[in-house]
Order: sequence, then structure tokens, then C-alpha cells
Amino acid sequence: MGRRERNRELTRARLLAAALDLMGTKGPDGTGIAEITEQADVGFGTFYSYFESKDAILAAALEDVAEQLAATISSATSSIEDPAAAVAALARHLVTWAGENPSSGRFLVEVGLARDAVRRHLGVLLARQCDRGVQSGRFDARSADTAKSVVGGAVRATIAAWLDGHLHADPGPALAAQILLSLGLPSEEAWQLAEAPLPPLTTPSTSQRTTP
Repeated sequence: MGRRERNRELTRARLLAAALDLMGTKGPDGTGIAEITEQADVGFGTFYSYFESKDAILAAALEDVAEQLAATISSATSSIEDPAAAVAALARHLVTWAGENPSSGRFLVEVGLARDAVRRHLGVLLARQCDRGVQSGRFDARSADTAKSVVGGAVRATIAAWLDGHLHADPGPALAAQILLSLGLPSEEAWQLAEAPLPPLTTPSTSQRTTP
């Protein structure tokens, strides 16, 4: 990659980071293009060399966040054979990530969960584990879609409550335990899995970022 291409990539990354931060804090409707370019420290007209509209940068930011987060969590949980343990780890990692990246977490929860990019990356990852759990009889649910709705709804509500300041300690283990209880696991086992050591998150290289 030449110098010009590297500069373009850096400028695009600054625009995306600014959009993510502002939209996560103020929401898409409360964020203007001028604010994005000011925070990214680029000229207003430069924006249109990269994105044709605010909706376009919103979609690109979601794609980047969802793809990287799904790849990171997939890398950490792919070797977990038990789908219940994998779902517990997935839920806890999502909550931890949101707590460490509050603007991105709020952006994902409030804007992204109904978007195609999130379904395509995080949704597929979650559906795979839920399908394994239902097919193996590990989860007491009529379908993988039912299990996915249980997990997704609980994660979304917990992240929103934590970022709004309604929860004052790491809610990950309690969330994971409640999810597993809802999916039919016995209480003692659910809590054991929910409080087990988490596999560490490491960001995969670009070549490793494939659809989960």
C-alpha cells in the first residue's frame, strides 16, 4: 500500500471513529456531518470523498464494529465444545466489551441490533451456538430462534442498564447464569458455567476476520 492509500485509510478510520463516538453518545439523529468532520479533524467536504451520506457512514461503522467484535469473540469461544459454556462466555464477553467501550456499546445496542451487519456477524455467531444447544438437547427450547431471542434480549437489556448506570458491578456472570437458567440448565450448573474463567479476547488479524 502506497503513502496516498495509507493516508486515505487513516482519514477514513478517523471519520468512522468520530461517527461511532458521536452517534453512540448522541444518537444518529442528534449527530451532524459537521460534528463528525470536526471531531475527525478533517474538512467538511472531505467527508463526501469517503461517504455519500450520514446513513452511509452509520452503516460502515456498524459493519466495522460488528465484524471485528464477532471475529474476536468467535476466536475466543470457538474451541468451547459445550454450547452452554459457549453461550455463557459469549454473553459475558459482549457485556465486558460494552463496559470497556461505552460509546461503541451504546451505538451497537441502540442502533445496530436491528441492522443487517449485526445479524450477519454477531447474529450468525449466536445462532450457531443456540442451534448446537437445541440440537444436542442441552437447551430446553423449541427452536434455535427461541434460544437466540432469549440470549439476545437479555444481553441487550443488561448492556443498556449497565451503560445507563443502573448496575454498579460487572453484570456478566449474573446475566450468563440467568440466560442458562432460562434455557433449562439446573441452577448449580448454570452458575458454575457463568462464573468459570473467561477465555481471553484477542483481536484477530485482518486475514482472520471472516464470517463466524
